[in-house]
Amino acid sequence: TNATDLNFIAIGDFNGDKQLDLVVVDATARIIGIFLGHGDGIFSHVSTYSTGFWSDPSSVIVSDLNNDKQDDICVLNQYISSFMIFYGYGNGNFAPLKTYPIGNEGSNFSFAVGDLNHDNKLDMVIAIPNTDTVEVLLASDSEPFSDSVLFVTGTDSLPYFVVVGDFNNDDRKDIAVANSGTNNVGILIGNGNGTFQSMITYTTGNRSFPIGLAIGHVNHDNCLDIAVVNRDAGNIGIFLGKCDGTFQGQVSYLVEQGSTSLPVSIAFGDFNNDNSTDIAVANYGSNTVGVLLGYGNGSFAKSALYPV
Repeated sequence: TNATDLNFIAIGDFNGDKQLDLVVVDATARIIGIFLGHGDGIFSHVSTYSTGFWSDPSSVIVSDLNNDKQDDICVLNQYISSFMIFYGYGNGNFAPLKTYPIGNEGSNFSFAVGDLNHDNKLDMVIAIPNTDTVEVLLASDSEPFSDSVLFVTGTDSLPYFVVVGDFNNDDRKDIAVANSGTNNVGILIGNGNGTFQSMITYTTGNRSFPIGLAIGHVNHDNCLDIAVVNRDAGNIGIFLGKCDGTFQGQVSYLVEQGSTSLPVSIAFGDFNNDNSTDIAVANYGSNTVGVLLGYGNGSFAKSALYPV
């Protein structure tokens, strides 16, 4: 696999040695590659699995999808309305892929998993931009996901990215969605049974085109906060959570001054070991990675840029 062909990446522990491993997806070659970590920052490429001739990978998740305490790999297909699961054996190897239909005819760019109905099984949430919906797939005993419910995100909303978290600390999973067409972040508060309350939206700014989300704690108050990638505005927006399912208005941070940076992806982490959450953002337009160090109070320093 050529480095220039790698489209998506996720981490997990695929062989039970408590060291982080990597799975990378090559959408062009329609394969996934497994890299086992040695715990010293070095990885070994140990295996490659085909995603199938007709596959069209758009996203990847690592999680235990069949409750056997082993990490599995799930790959979402963008246009053919299906997802694939490689069930892990726990020794670094995986079973042959199983493909499952989703039931929609839209394009699928992002998905997330979480237990949405308190049955101790992971359910799935999929953003479907061209139908202006979020699809919830509830896990069942016979198949990984069988019951499907659609939630409307608004006319021309183009939901692009979804995350699952508990935004009001009621031990029930909620959904946040980046609506790229209507320039907002939508919040669907969960009822704990796989259903959700009507969506509440928070603006990300005119023509901002939000396409990525991350959730975490950026101000040490035990309330989940949200960071959004506003691609066309060239900034990162921060929404501080209030612990009741609502959020303060967006505070934005420019990714790169005087440039068409086109940020497309974001991740939280503590990059300087000060126990405060920092931000890393991938800038497609300028081929850079921006790092915004957090002060621990919900605010961030100016972006430092690293060419790639």
